[in-house]
Amino acid sequence: VEDLRKSYPSLTFGVGTVLNADDARKAIRAGAQFLMSPGTVMEILHDLDGSEVLYIPGVLTPTEVISACNAGAKVVKVSLLIPLLL
Repeated sequence: VEDLRKSYPSLTFGVGTVLNADDARKAIRAGAQFLMSPGTVMEILHDLDGSEVLYIPGVLTPTEVISACNAGAKVVKVSLLIPLLL
């Protein structure tokens, strides 16, 4: 991320599949401007409260959408669950 930001300063770079707060901090130190997770990691959401770094948690159910929004999420990523019939 750090090298990409230097090479392309006009672009926005983020890191996906961030699963814990330690990895979120590493990504931010490297220059990530947004983070995404497959689920809502509350510690990341709380750590970034008031930050310029956007955190986009993943949600699946309406309850998860409401919980993430009530916890401060500005945007959520809605995952689709498609059952496989074998």
